[in-house]
Amino acid sequence: MKKTPMLMGLVVACLLAGVSQLPAQEATVATMLQIRPKFDDVAISTPSADELKDCKVEDVKDEAGKKIGYVLLDGRKQILRRYVMTKGAAGLNVWSFYKDSVEVFRMTASNGKVDQYRWLGTGGMKWGVSTALDGKIDTWPMISADEVAQEAFLALATGDFARLKPLYITPAEMKALGLPDAAAAKMLQAQQAAPAKFQQALAKQPALAQATFLRVESAAPGCWVAESQGTPRDLIKYASRSILFETAAKQHDWFTTGEIIQVGQAWRLVDLSAETDEPTAPNNPKLNKLLADLSDLEKKITDAPNLNPGQANPALAGLYELRAALCLQIIPEAEAKEKETWYKQLFDSLSGAVLAGSENSRKQLDAYQKHFAEKMPGTNLAAYATYRQLWAFYSPKLVTGDAKAQEAYNEQLVKFVKDFPRADDTADALHQLGMSCEFANVKDKEEEAARWYGAIHTNFPEHHLAEWAKGAERRLRLTGNPLVLSGTLLTGNDKFDINQLKGKIVVVHYWASNSSTAADDFARLKRVLSTQKDVELVCVNLDDKTDKAVTFLQQNGIALQAYHIAQAARDPNGMRGALANYYGINVLPTVFLVGRDGRVVNARLQVADLDEALKKAVQP
Repeated sequence: MKKTPMLMGLVVACLLAGVSQLPAQEATVATMLQIRPKFDDVAISTPSADELKDCKVEDVKDEAGKKIGYVLLDGRKQILRRYVMTKGAAGLNVWSFYKDSVEVFRMTASNGKVDQYRWLGTGGMKWGVSTALDGKIDTWPMISADEVAQEAFLALATGDFARLKPLYITPAEMKALGLPDAAAAKMLQAQQAAPAKFQQALAKQPALAQATFLRVESAAPGCWVAESQGTPRDLIKYASRSILFETAAKQHDWFTTGEIIQVGQAWRLVDLSAETDEPTAPNNPKLNKLLADLSDLEKKITDAPNLNPGQANPALAGLYELRAALCLQIIPEAEAKEKETWYKQLFDSLSGAVLAGSENSRKQLDAYQKHFAEKMPGTNLAAYATYRQLWAFYSPKLVTGDAKAQEAYNEQLVKFVKDFPRADDTADALHQLGMSCEFANVKDKEEEAARWYGAIHTNFPEHHLAEWAKGAERRLRLTGNPLVLSGTLLTGNDKFDINQLKGKIVVVHYWASNSSTAADDFARLKRVLSTQKDVELVCVNLDDKTDKAVTFLQQNGIALQAYHIAQAARDPNGMRGALANYYGINVLPTVFLVGRDGRVVNARLQVADLDEALKKAVQP
């Protein structure tokens, strides 16, 4: 049988990704399962031999009914694998792997070769790019501090120094952080010594070779204020991260990395290992045993079915209760500086058990919250306990859409931000309050939402929501003010500025190709604007790659007169990129109507209401 272009694309990309070749016939359960993630730290659902007979492969079709790939389902109709080709691709170019019906890993091919690897959902947040197209990560646009530590350990365990190099902070990133020359030079010296340190680490701890990663020790990052570092902004970093691993002899041991620093949505390694002559592992056999037990329990929790809010899950509740019990045993054994971290783990465990239906854990969490609120009022730990208690109590009610529960929850959030104005969770509470007010569809609530958002960027300038919140506050007060918008046109490198359209009425349409309404929105825009002669359309694309926008416009036959501007060619921030953040865009589509004087007439416009709004705006 002749191979179809779709299957040929699968074969080529899978071979390049280092996975098994798919035979030329239509996909089957066996051939779908032959393809594996490129990396061995991905936990995915795989049916047992007995379960194979109940699995089936179904075609994936696009909106027009055209076959674009395959999906593998188990006997419970839960998705296991999904291999598809995106619009404009010559063959299959996206391979998705699932755990408990949640996508946890994805490989994407460009021009027939795999170059993108993403850990998703419960699988993590890593995003690796193979610029050499050889299946090896050359850069990490997104990666957490824990994942940096894990990758550094795996480089040592496999003796692969090349795996370590992409984790280090680059000179460009040092410049972006505004590091003083002396500090940057010290970091570069550490990188120059990295090959030697790599070998020294293996010589000092030979058990690292072929060792098995267990976990990164829980810890909170530190904040180094700008004036103490000579930088434009405060720096967020870990002085080190401790990694628990299992040796080939089934013994537990520790490795401690050097400094890890935050750079945007990624974290970067500054030095491979901590410069210390002290033992890297806690010299406490009882504690080590408890930590090993906890590590084993964490695997069981990870493998347990996902929790649906409001739905009892006795098995999962029991696992969380066991974790809470272990935390209670660990706390008296842990060092003083680590106790707060373990108390947080305790509260997280009890909260998880409550959400899974444990009434006993609810009583325990309530008791701990009361204790810390009374004995340590205003502290971060008291705030942590309070916030978990609130979420555990209200979450099951909120998912039902109970308006009274939402009102009561908002009242508690207001009290929370008043009682704990600077706690770690306060920015998130402010965000929830702002969103609740903004989407209440009550005009007077918009100003209240703006105040909540304003408190985020004012009180938490380094928080990941700070820039977005500043933009959201700006958007909610935009009506009657000039619109600020500039960028690069989607096709070509021409620059665009909204000021060049003064004297005309302008519709500004924020969109992304993955929006379920994008095609319909463009169709409606075309119909409405076809009757207007003196109205300009500016389309702002918020995809993480501009080629997604170009492909979407081409595939959907969208040819209407408009200024199309987009973010950087490859901007992993997407909906948190600069164009989205400037006005705190939180839903798509978002539409603004700008008058002839350049001032915003309507900042909350729906596409469906555009026709009526334009009729009013074009009147003399």
